[in-house]
Amino acid sequence: MRVQKDYKGESRRDAHFVRISQVKQGLILTGVEQTYYRWRKEYGGLKMDQARRLKELEQEDAKLKRLVSELSLEKLVLKDIATGNF
Repeated sequence: MRVQKDYKGESRRDAHFVRISQVKQGLILTGVEQTYYRWRKEYGGLKMDQARRLKELEQEDAKLKRLVSELSLEKLVLKDIATGNF
């Protein structure tokens, strides 16, 4: 296997491994690790199909909440119109 040398004299393969280790060390300082732990806390014990189903249920729940709020608002408007408070 032929390994190319970069301008510093390091092989590209060695430079690649150095960059990966630097990235791993830098993850602690970034939000990537926090995002991972937040995701793991929420979905850690679930299998893939269970997590997918949970997401679908959350979306359906949000949709139903919007519908209930819209219907409640319509009910209040109709109630105000019926009593003449418009």
